[in-house]
Amino acid sequence: RAVVDGRLYIGDAVAARDAGRLGAHRVRRTLCIGLRSPTPPEHRDGHSLEVPTALDEPHEQVFLWIASAIAALGAPVEGGGAILVHCAQGQSRSVATAALAAMLRTGFTVAEAVAAVDGAGIGGLCGAGVNRGFACQLALAGAMAAHKR
Repeated sequence: RAVVDGRLYIGDAVAARDAGRLGAHRVRRTLCIGLRSPTPPEHRDGHSLEVPTALDEPHEQVFLWIASAIAALGAPVEGGGAILVHCAQGQSRSVATAALAAMLRTGFTVAEAVAAVDGAGIGGLCGAGVNRGFACQLALAGAMAAHKR
């Protein structure tokens, strides 16, 4: 089940390298949410890859890394395909990124966004939630978005 406009999935590093799974879900762009030295999947013809760095410390500001991720998520995808947001395990980093995209596009609260993302995984143990660092960043982003409304 895809979230955010029916075109956003989360996954782990294995799913990001599985051409069969990517093709079955019409994934045409992979957003690899990494640490300082991410290990992205191999480039495939006709499949774009972006690699923003996301740190999961509570004091980090989500806006330091999310701008490039949101730009990649909002850009048109060739042939109307889907986007896979992935990190190593498909759990915290990718869930936080997809949840924030859902919050910004739909006005969801943090809890609503994380719930919407849960179950949008392509294989593995995806969608387990977010760790404390990303939870703090999402709460800050949610509070800032609510203040702007």
